[in-house]
Amino acid sequence: MNQQIIPKSLRNAFTRFSALQSEEEKKEFWKEMARNKDQFAPGTLDMEIEKGLIALSDRVDELLKKVKQAV
Repeated sequence: MNQQIIPKSLRNAFTRFSALQSEEEKKEFWKEMARNKDQFAPGTLDMEIEKGLIALSDRVDELLKKVKQAV
């Protein structure tokens, strides 16, 4: 479920960043992120977050139905 809520581009960036060891690698990572800023543009992220919220809302609806059926 969390896989759908968090935008893939952010998951990938976090995974890459968390594996970096040296400060030099981290500096290079941020330079690369700055070059690829369109990937993390506010409009793009807003759209991805909206998709995640819709997926979360759908999941909550499913769970609510299950709870109501059990009662």
